[in-house]
Amino acid sequence: MLRRLGAGGAHEAFLVETDESGLAVAKLPRPWLAGDVHRLVSLRDEGDALRRLRAPAVPRHLDTVLTGAHPHLLMEYVAGPTLRTVIAGRSSLPASLVAGLGRALALGLAAIARAGWVHLDVKPANIVLNSAPRLLDFELARPATEAARMTHPAGTWHYMAPEQRAAATASGARIGPAADVYALALTLGEALAGRPLRRSPDPVPPQGAIGRVLAEALAPAPRDRPRADELAATLAAHADDEPERSLAA
Repeated sequence: MLRRLGAGGAHEAFLVETDESGLAVAKLPRPWLAGDVHRLVSLRDEGDALRRLRAPAVPRHLDTVLTGAHPHLLMEYVAGPTLRTVIAGRSSLPASLVAGLGRALALGLAAIARAGWVHLDVKPANIVLNSAPRLLDFELARPATEAARMTHPAGTWHYMAPEQRAAATASGARIGPAADVYALALTLGEALAGRPLRRSPDPVPPQGAIGRVLAEALAPAPRDRPRADELAATLAAHADDEPERSLAA
């Protein structure tokens, strides 16, 4: 174990060195939750999602250990700051860089959607900037067929699509890959503005060509949003050639 990378309410992550994989990230339940069956199921399910979702935007799964004193999920270590950190340090980001970053992430979401899965927690803190950006934290990820049957909100409230927020209501639209498109558009709008976009009544991204593209992806109804691959194609026309390198510098 080399150093602690961060922690949430139920888990913490450490940078570790292994004989087989070199540097890796170990995600563990908090010590007092190491024997909690819900935390073990969560680790198992997240490991299963990473194994199934082989895409450039997804960290590689290395191992899942559910027994012993230190159950953990072992995954690829991706060096670089999170988009949340970059936004905090630079305020608003150039539109061409945001477009290039958005294109790469939208392609990642398209691959996840083709595999029949939904991430459900796309946000600046879950995006790490490297030679290619990666989506982190697949704890809530699940097959789209399961997401469509969700009966309670799951994710980070500010970045949830309207159908995620309304999951417990009979009138709510079914949750699917369009929810990830919405969250990505909200995230990219935040990068453009340098601050979280207001959600009342509906988020409005900054003006300009990129803002107009994102506004379409922020449509309240899932059916009115572009698919992730369509969003990627539209953003490509406005993109910097190497946005991830520029943002991670």
